[in-house]
Amino acid sequence: MQLIRGLQNYPASNGCVATIGNFDGVHRGHRAIFARLAEIGNQQNLPLCAVTFEPLPHEFFRPKEGVMRLSTLRDKSSAIASCGIDQLLLLHFNQKLASLQAEDFISEALLSTLKIRHLVVGDDFRFGNQRRGDFAMLQRAGDKHGFGVESFHTVVSNTAAAASRISSSAIRQALLAHDFTEAAQLIGHPYSISGRVIKGQQLARQLGYPTANVCLKDFRPGIRGVFAVSLTAPGSATDPGSSTTYQGVANLGERPTVNGKQLLLEVHVFDAEPNLYEQVVSVSFHHYLRGEKKFDGLEELKQAIASDASAARDFFASA
Repeated sequence: MQLIRGLQNYPASNGCVATIGNFDGVHRGHRAIFARLAEIGNQQNLPLCAVTFEPLPHEFFRPKEGVMRLSTLRDKSSAIASCGIDQLLLLHFNQKLASLQAEDFISEALLSTLKIRHLVVGDDFRFGNQRRGDFAMLQRAGDKHGFGVESFHTVVSNTAAAASRISSSAIRQALLAHDFTEAAQLIGHPYSISGRVIKGQQLARQLGYPTANVCLKDFRPGIRGVFAVSLTAPGSATDPGSSTTYQGVANLGERPTVNGKQLLLEVHVFDAEPNLYEQVVSVSFHHYLRGEKKFDGLEELKQAIASDASAARDFFASA
């Protein structure tokens, strides 16, 4: 998949079929839209383009609210690429874009740049200054300029409790409630975070529980605490297509016992000690064990890690 940053860098083409959205978390609803886009692209022999934003619009308009972001740009891009999308057009969401009139977005982005031939959007899609643009406006533009427009209806998840709309907001609510089963149902797989493994203070190793320290950079997931997880590491140089998955226990937080200041994802894998330094790994969250806690010294911390590891093993044994 080609990552294109900004309309000015979009390559000259004979047109595309496209969809537009935040795509935070790339859940089952998003994948249904991408699948529909692929059907149309195959029929018309045109590339598939997903248009998204960085930062996300709600992060731009309400920066102090701290709405939980589900995925990093790397994770979102990887998930979109796995759906067969050819191009990911990343638009910098700033005051200029926020102030752009809906009619001008159609003219500049869809017509002049993308040369849109067909557009698929979610049934709640709004765009342009003050969200004035809607599906009816897109339909009128399509009729006038000769491109197709269709609204993809809400995908519903049927659980034992009730039917619910699949959305990024619903996933956030499930994660904040530590309902990782519901989150996985909505996403289509366990909630995961990826990052590069960096060298840490080696403290956990001294305590007998070596960890892979996954760097989160500026990413601030809304969940904190200790979890039963699985870690997937990429294949070797001789077999890059392979991967290895380990079960383990992880702490996501700032490590108050050792006066930590940086948010870090630390993963202790069971029954193995792979060399993961500098590798980009994916950590999937399966079960919440407890909140992060400041302990009275390293011995108490060591006992807590042992208890957490035992609880995580019990979870996987019974899952």
